[in-house]
Amino acid sequence: MNIEDVDLFLELSKNQNLTVTANNLFLTQPTVSRRLAMLERDLGYSLFIRGKGYGTISLTAAGKRFSTIAQQISLLDKEAHALKSYADIQHLSIGSTDSIASYPLKNFFHMISKEQAHWDIDITICDSLEIYELVAKRIIDIGITNGPSPLPELVSIPVFEEEFVVVRRGKRPPGYETVHPSELKENHEIFQIFNDEYHYWHNSWWTAGTPKGRVNLAHFTVGFLNDPEDWAILPISVAQALLPEDGYLSRLLESPPKRKCFMILHKKLRSDRQATIAAFEARLNEYVRTLRL
Repeated sequence: MNIEDVDLFLELSKNQNLTVTANNLFLTQPTVSRRLAMLERDLGYSLFIRGKGYGTISLTAAGKRFSTIAQQISLLDKEAHALKSYADIQHLSIGSTDSIASYPLKNFFHMISKEQAHWDIDITICDSLEIYELVAKRIIDIGITNGPSPLPELVSIPVFEEEFVVVRRGKRPPGYETVHPSELKENHEIFQIFNDEYHYWHNSWWTAGTPKGRVNLAHFTVGFLNDPEDWAILPISVAQALLPEDGYLSRLLESPPKRKCFMILHKKLRSDRQATIAAFEARLNEYVRTLRL
């Protein structure tokens, strides 16, 4: 007994007609009759009663009982073959900050989801500190963060860097292509922290705890810019994406250290993910070379 004969039996039990089954399976009726006879011989009992009509048949009592078994055999065979396609899928879990995944790397993630159909990618959005912990505990394979990891078991690989700019609403006055931090009023700031380097630089110019508003996701920033004197400092990729029609950008004359993006990996990668992680890193580096930051 083989799976082809089991499937033939199931088709016969559904149609209860040799001719119809032969046509559906693109076989001749004698071939169907011969294979049915071989199956019955292997099992040691009859499955069908041959009717008087042309090619008509009906299940015997044993055939009805075997029908349940045949369905289980067919289902198990399909599940067994499905394991091959599952084994071919390469799983990858990624944690990224929102200001990276949703802006400079947004198109990258769209691209690999189309290009790498055999990759099963799970992306989690969280802050850098949480990402370090998730990679360290092997809950995720790759972290994309705003700074290097302080944890000794992790590797921090530079991906790209970009400058920070000032975002404001209104028509840009002449000469406001650049602005000095001292010209920006701290009680009009919409503040978002990105990394320790930025935080130290920021607090050297403005008093901590005095901004107009604080956000933890970049896309909220623009909604708080209501007054011409309101301002926010954002990475240029984020600022360009969120810039409203009535807004403008200015470069800082005394600028903070550039926002640096890092890929965070565990020093001891899972053996079944090494090739996929290497392919991801190579494709990411290719994409980053196309960015205009």
